[in-house]
Amino acid sequence: MTWLGRPKPVEVHHRDRWHIGALLGWRHDADGTCRLRVTALVDGYKRTAWVELDTVRLPLPPARPTGDARTQRLPRHGDRTVRTPPPSLPRPRSWARPGQAVEPLRPAPA
Repeated sequence: MTWLGRPKPVEVHHRDRWHIGALLGWRHDADGTCRLRVTALVDGYKRTAWVELDTVRLPLPPARPTGDARTQRLPRHGDRTVRTPPPSLPRPRSWARPGQAVEPLRPAPA
C-alpha cells in the first residue's frame, strides 16, 4: 500500500455523479488490479473508500479566456520578436559637476 504525503485533488464517480474528493493512496492486489483510497463529499457527508481506477479522474482545469490566438501561442524557435531598446540610464549625481546638467547615459550600440 502506498500513501501520499498530501492528498491530491480528484473527482470521484458515485451514483451517476462526479463528486469533489482527494486521492489518499493506492494498493496493488494479488490479482494484479489497482485500487485507490479516496475521500469525497457525497450528499453532505465525507466518505472514504477503496475504489476502482475507472471511478476516479483528475479535476477539470478552469476554462481559459478566449482571445486572439497569437497571444495564447507559445513562442517558437525562429519567431521574430520586436526588441525595444532599454530606457536611458541617468548618470549618478556624483559624476555631475556643480552647475552642469545631468545627461542620461546611452547604451552601447549593438
